[in-house]
Amino acid sequence: SRLLVDARVLSIFEGANELLRFHISSAALGFATSLAAGPRLTARVDGRLSALAHAVDGHIVAYAQTIEALRTRYGIRVADHQSLLARLADASIGLFTLIAVVLRAHGELRVAPSGDRAEQVVRLAHHAAESLSRTVVASIAATTGEVTEKRVGLISDFEYAEISRGL
Repeated sequence: SRLLVDARVLSIFEGANELLRFHISSAALGFATSLAAGPRLTARVDGRLSALAHAVDGHIVAYAQTIEALRTRYGIRVADHQSLLARLADASIGLFTLIAVVLRAHGELRVAPSGDRAEQVVRLAHHAAESLSRTVVASIAATTGEVTEKRVGLISDFEYAEISRGL
């Protein structure tokens, strides 16, 4: 009985996680343009993090372009395609975490600008950013790929067929 309760709680948490991911990606549809036009990290961080910040700035632009392309391609119906939203949420979460890593490292470098601690902060920031960058790039690529286009086309065809049958 305890295992059943644990399994039930786990499924509730998984559902809440999915809802949060879709909420994040849906919210991203509304602010993509302002995100791309916003201030760049490169000009705001310690010089030792400038290459990392420049890469993040590039991810922000690619992310905003991806959202605009999805909105152009699917219009308001982009919210109907959960697989796209899941990948967009992954990109959103990865991008925001990446920004947080760079800004946290910048803050640490302001407190301890030199020495072993500073070197460790820069090294850890680069290590975390590499992993997060892979997630962001892969998620963006997954929303724009040919496989996704075919999958969304099949979903749309199915939805249209269901609507036609119901009328």
